[in-house]
Amino acid sequence: MDEGSLSEARLDAEDHEHVEDHEPQDEVSSSVNRRNFLRSGGGIAALLAATGAIGLPNAGFKGSEAEAAQTAQGARMGALQVVDITLYGAIPNQATKKAKDANTKAFYDAQAAMQSGIQSWGLAIYVPPGTFYLSGSIRLSRAVVLFGTGMQGQSILMFDPGQSLIVDTGAVSLDGKYGDHSTIADIQIRSAENWQFVNGNQTAGTTGPSSGTPGIKLNARANLHRVFIAGFSGTGIEIIADNAAFNTNANNWQVYWGRVEFCGGHGLHTDAGDANAGLCLGLEVVDVGGNGIYESSFLGNTYIGCNIVSTIGRAINAEGVNDVGGRSTFIGCFTEAAQPSRFVIGSIVIGGDDGALFAADTKGYIVRTETDVRPFWVHNPRGSGVDSYLGVNDDSNAALGWKTGDDSSFWVLRWYKAEKVWSTEWGNSLAFRASYLTGVDAGVQHPRGAGLQGFPSILLGPPSTAIKMTTTARLGIAGPPFPGEWHHGDIVYNSNPAAGGYIGWVWVASASAWKRFGAIEP
Repeated sequence: MDEGSLSEARLDAEDHEHVEDHEPQDEVSSSVNRRNFLRSGGGIAALLAATGAIGLPNAGFKGSEAEAAQTAQGARMGALQVVDITLYGAIPNQATKKAKDANTKAFYDAQAAMQSGIQSWGLAIYVPPGTFYLSGSIRLSRAVVLFGTGMQGQSILMFDPGQSLIVDTGAVSLDGKYGDHSTIADIQIRSAENWQFVNGNQTAGTTGPSSGTPGIKLNARANLHRVFIAGFSGTGIEIIADNAAFNTNANNWQVYWGRVEFCGGHGLHTDAGDANAGLCLGLEVVDVGGNGIYESSFLGNTYIGCNIVSTIGRAINAEGVNDVGGRSTFIGCFTEAAQPSRFVIGSIVIGGDDGALFAADTKGYIVRTETDVRPFWVHNPRGSGVDSYLGVNDDSNAALGWKTGDDSSFWVLRWYKAEKVWSTEWGNSLAFRASYLTGVDAGVQHPRGAGLQGFPSILLGPPSTAIKMTTTARLGIAGPPFPGEWHHGDIVYNSNPAAGGYIGWVWVASASAWKRFGAIEP
């Protein structure tokens, strides 16, 4: 009989024993029907069952309760087990000091019982339905899978003020072992601090870490899947790690489909030299005191499909380390916030939308679809702020557009099929054509041939001393005096020259007069 069949047989026997003894089943206790639990097909339990990594609770553990539960089959299964935290003395739905202390101790006892020699290999710890009040922080120093009944299910860890869930490296853990590669999934992490979203109550500004208590703190790399975090005075997910400075390393961290709300610091904060190469997918941040996402890691991370709503700080502040480095990428993120988002040089923003727009000193590379432009817009806010457009939202063959923050509208380069010219125009308007570039190839060649055409006026030389050249047709007048401001050397060509006449006029500043030049033979 294979191991799966042995486990099924054991579960059948246990179910039969429960019927014989008529033991009551508490809805929030650990006395769950393990067969139904394994067959439920949901969350982490289903994953472990499908891979064969789930079997009888407690096998491979030490301690009186665990030893009593072990069988030959359990020993054979070894460390591939799930442990219900209540079997180590955790008590749900009691907020007494005794229950809080017992709950905190249970998580440390469960980890201490995980025997893997000098390694830090861990097992899966199941938190059943119920609120587990905790007097102290939980520090993970084994590579465990800590999971409950869903992101907004009934498995809740409720921490006393000042306490957090922490994933440690061996250098900072209580027993010298490490929680690297732990997974925290399908569970609620809450604080009795019960922080409220009130301006002036925040524990973080737009820069710098929060002074409050974080919800989850990663000193080591870990995976957070469908975790709900609320009520902490500090940052919801804090990833501040540096091997050289703090003996911590959280590179390659992962956050999937979580939610942070009502936290006094940032929603998620990465910082320092070893909080890089992480992936945040589908995080939702609502009602936090600092920034929704505060990205100040050394090399940067990737954020996809995040939704930032209602922050006192910025929606996103990607500043790197002192505005250097931090090559983070944001794809399809949607934000609303009290203050505009800000992106350091090296940051890339693709798609999504920023309801609060961008800070004036944003330096990142932004590719964004807008209502009046297609397919995208690239924004460079340095200096006057230059925008480049690829395509314009109409059917007029506009290829490129550009503008500065100093200009009220943008320029476009547009193809005119009937006239066989490329036209540069201001304000996307036929009334403000600046120049033409004629077509060359057969079928699109201009009747006059290839070349530049149609300049209403030309400025030759540096901007401050340029000579202006235009025509009487452009000015709408046959001869001087010509309206407007003129500088020494400016030329107006005669659009209707005749034999015996002149090519045009030049402005001579010393004489304050127009002088004819270029006599034409009679």
